[in-house]
Amino acid sequence: MNPIIKQNIKLMTGAGRGHMPSLLMQESMGGNAGKLEANGKRYPCSATNFAFDQNTGEIKCFDNPQNWPMEYRGLPRGVFRIAIDFPGTAKYHIIEVHIEGHSTTEAKEIIDLTVAEYNQVYGFNL
Repeated sequence: MNPIIKQNIKLMTGAGRGHMPSLLMQESMGGNAGKLEANGKRYPCSATNFAFDQNTGEIKCFDNPQNWPMEYRGLPRGVFRIAIDFPGTAKYHIIEVHIEGHSTTEAKEIIDLTVAEYNQVYGFNL
């Protein structure tokens, strides 16, 4: 596995400040992120902001931009819209990726490959 994808997955599955699950626990389900209807079921959704390296696609942290460490404040922002299998397995499935700001094609590709790997290994099936 690409080392950047591997590092991104660690931030998406780890615990503690700057990791995706920690941010998801603070965000509301079904608010601005809405719901997803698939397979005859409605899944509440949430969204996570992240800072990433515009050249490599390495995710630096998950948090709301105003809470990013100073060294990440000039980086582009990404947003994952995430469906949550709740009630049920309480697993996640990233259903949309939004990138704001300038980034290379390689960086966007790494983020897309990271999402595909995450959904395949850790996400629930849609």
